[in-house]
Amino acid sequence: MAHILHIVPESGAVEQVGYMSPNRTSFSNRVATERFRDRLGSVTLDVGDGEDPSHFLSDVAAHAKKRLDGRGKDVSEEDPAHTLDQALRFAVSETLGERENKPKAVNATQQFPIFVVQIDRSSPGKIT
Repeated sequence: MAHILHIVPESGAVEQVGYMSPNRTSFSNRVATERFRDRLGSVTLDVGDGEDPSHFLSDVAAHAKKRLDGRGKDVSEEDPAHTLDQALRFAVSETLGERENKPKAVNATQQFPIFVVQIDRSSPGKIT
């Protein structure tokens, strides 16, 4: 299962989506299709201690929202996709940096890849 964090460009709303499609290598649903992806790295989660991808994505979302909120309202001249891309890249970096000093897991761990994926949507709004 892939775990997706989507920040809606028009509203800044955050949604987490679980996506499972064993026959596809790219994201696609009824309202969105993947344009391209860039692998940023991976994260090791302490799944034996109850940590799961949604916890990590919540931390990334908080960093991204903080960065986007700090940009102010006068960003109309910027490309929203580029602005979100940069905020998400920064947020992943910050979240991974915070985890560097975290004590090592005592139970089972699982590694998850991290990608920034740009999508084309059929209409504005959420992808769920």
